[in-house]
Amino acid sequence: MRKYATWASLNEEGERQWGEIFHDGTVPIKSIIQIPAKLKGVNGTEYVTDMDGLKLFRKRK
Repeated sequence: MRKYATWASLNEEGERQWGEIFHDGTVPIKSIIQIPAKLKGVNGTEYVTDMDGLKLFRKRK
């Protein structure tokens, strides 16, 4: 199986909150599969995507 580059695009709210970090509006992710997570201060289960910090670090160098 080939390994493809995967990323997510920030929506308008994401751009406002994270635009200083993700200048081009894209976030490197490890997988397109969302995983359930319990977040502090949020009722119920949210589904999140695992960001690829290593790719982000390399991109920002």
